[in-house]
Amino acid sequence: MTARLEDWRTQFGALVQSRARTPFAWGRNDCALWAADCVWAITGQDPAADLRGAYSTEFGAARVLLQRGGLAAIATDALGPPIAPLLATVGDVVLVQTPQGEALAVCNGDHLLGPTANGMGGYSLADGLQAWRVGHHG
Repeated sequence: MTARLEDWRTQFGALVQSRARTPFAWGRNDCALWAADCVWAITGQDPAADLRGAYSTEFGAARVLLQRGGLAAIATDALGPPIAPLLATVGDVVLVQTPQGEALAVCNGDHLLGPTANGMGGYSLADGLQAWRVGHHG
């Protein structure tokens, strides 16, 4: 994984702000692409380039998840070995359990952000199951 961009905080903040009211949408603003968009904003590299356009429905996403071994496997392939969720810092990707199932979210300090039907939603860092570092921290 590459280093974080010099202006990563500005890029990440702008992405969070731009998506604040954007509702969840399979293949456009779902948890996996949200996490990938954050990684892209922070590092300048898109870890989901091969997933973009690969699905547009829940069924299509389920097929991709099955082929790739699930969200944790996809995150590990893109970002490296997982860390304890409570070690996550701003910009790191975290797997959480939601009422709809597992989802990827992104650490924004003491809470996690992820897309919901009504725009960006928050989760507790304590609800994390696994986490992954995004770029070299510095």
